[in-house]
Amino acid sequence: NKIYRGKIENFGKHKSIILAWKQLVFLRNKNFNILYAREPALMWAIILLNRFIFRLKLRFVFEAHTVHEDWKFRALIKEVSNIFCVSNGIAEELKKKKVNANIAIARNGINLDLSINESVNDLRAKYKLPLNKKIVTYVGSIGFFSWKGEDVLLEARKFTENEDIHYVIAGVKEEDVESL
Repeated sequence: NKIYRGKIENFGKHKSIILAWKQLVFLRNKNFNILYAREPALMWAIILLNRFIFRLKLRFVFEAHTVHEDWKFRALIKEVSNIFCVSNGIAEELKKKKVNANIAIARNGINLDLSINESVNDLRAKYKLPLNKKIVTYVGSIGFFSWKGEDVLLEARKFTENEDIHYVIAGVKEEDVESL
């Protein structure tokens, strides 16, 4: 990437506190002053270890994929200087909490031209989707936030039962399918 040209470090898969320790040891030996993370438990562990043990002069930047109501998350968002939210809804929820950090929206997504080499019909066949219907898709978690829209999609489905529309909900956990 354009920011860091050094060796890519692999800290392995560990519990947050061990991973946080390894990352802070790495940062202590480098000339970095910003730590960017998207995992709340990991960020919380890094902040605590840094405050009480490492004492590195770091600015903490958090990428919010959700808003939690627990005390650790509330404490975390008070310690970061910037928060990048992946949606307007998350940004609005954080603004309601009167967060002092700078909040920006940085939606995540993909460029389909760069990632999919199959035709639409090949993809429909691969995923056993009808060839002769329009596909309406919701991708993401369900049941966490009212603003995500899965309820709107399910309600809209009632009004289009006789249309040539096939609905797909993807990216949900198997245990969440029953609640739908």
